[in-house]
Amino acid sequence: MYIVFVEYAVDKQAMDEVSQALCILREEMKDQIPIASYHGGESCDQPGLIVEMIQVLTWEQANLVKRMRTALEHGWGHAMDPWIKGGRGKVRSWIFRLFDDRSLSASPRQDV
Repeated sequence: MYIVFVEYAVDKQAMDEVSQALCILREEMKDQIPIASYHGGESCDQPGLIVEMIQVLTWEQANLVKRMRTALEHGWGHAMDPWIKGGRGKVRSWIFRLFDDRSLSASPRQDV
């Protein structure tokens, strides 16, 4: 199991629009790949900093999510581009493997 974190800063005045766009984005992604869970939130410490947490089953799906959320063209979530500080190029993303609850060791990568 993998979680893709997507992070970017938005104009604080546009939070209503960003929130609506995130709902649309979640459905857009679910229509294209199986997503175990999706959560998005705004930092309490840094207002306007957004983090999305997208949980998927496979390494390939995680890479697809990362590529599509950070793509400068033809990616997912371009409706939010006008509110992202610094533009689409400032969207950052990381893939994490989840620890197995029983052993607390990282689950093996499924791409090897």
